[in-house]
Amino acid sequence: AVMCRIDQLGEGVSHAIGVGGRDLSKEVGGIMSRHALHLLDEDPSTEIIILLSKPPHPEVRERLDETIKKLRTKVIVYFQGDMSAPDGEDQAETLDGAAELAVSYLNNEPYNPEKFEGPVQVKRLLERLGGMADGHRIVGLYTGGTLAKEAQLLIGAVAGEVSNDIDDEHKHIVVDLGEDEYTVGKPHPMIAPENRTEVLLDLAENGKLRNCGVLLFDLVLGDGSHLDPAAELAAGLEMLNERYGISIPVVAAVIGTEKDPQSMKEQIELLKELGAAVFIKNSEAARFSAILANPAEGANLLEVSDGL
Repeated sequence: AVMCRIDQLGEGVSHAIGVGGRDLSKEVGGIMSRHALHLLDEDPSTEIIILLSKPPHPEVRERLDETIKKLRTKVIVYFQGDMSAPDGEDQAETLDGAAELAVSYLNNEPYNPEKFEGPVQVKRLLERLGGMADGHRIVGLYTGGTLAKEAQLLIGAVAGEVSNDIDDEHKHIVVDLGEDEYTVGKPHPMIAPENRTEVLLDLAENGKLRNCGVLLFDLVLGDGSHLDPAAELAAGLEMLNERYGISIPVVAAVIGTEKDPQSMKEQIELLKELGAAVFIKNSEAARFSAILANPAEGANLLEVSDGL
């Protein structure tokens, strides 16, 4: 998501280093993260570094902060759900925000974060979808774990508690369908999005879409992903309507670039033909879902956007 947003803004990535989910645990101590930071700092083609992770252990966070202070290269940090950055350290609030902040530094331009691409666009989408949703629950079925976590945090801040329990009928739910419990004996849903369709239809079959006002999805493009995830989602939504008579407003985040093997433009156009509200930033998709599901808070978000 971060690399795609950087590409959309006309810049590039020199290296992307993955260190694994346990590196910032107390036991491992961030060994690879700190090593990677030094490697990038020594690379003349890297002008800005973005450090992305779930919140590290407090002791590891201190070591990382010490390392960052000694680097020559500017570092932007995004620890999901943790905004306790020390003085002088730049911390992003969202994945796309990390990319936009980095590009603003690269171009020596001021960074002006916005919640949406524009309030006019948001109001137009609301009108097209018939205003606020009838139901007040958001059901998010994600294929990307980091994207799912970001959506949980952003929706929770506006529309109330979010659960990752797919059987919870009383709260908003945002579920990472790439977790082990959903992929036993099955390919990852980025590769086989029909697995997400099965989950969606199962929810309908068991009456677990009651009071659902928004269906939220991510579509992650790129090498290794399904070549036409929008078509599979469209087929799933058609079955949902035909079998169960369920038609719920759809919000989708399409994460990709025009250089991906899937045509990003065609994926977006197909989703819009379905009547979906489509965003190229996951944070915007999550926040727009919160607007649909929570009218009072949604109005407040629109007022904030109007002032930008």
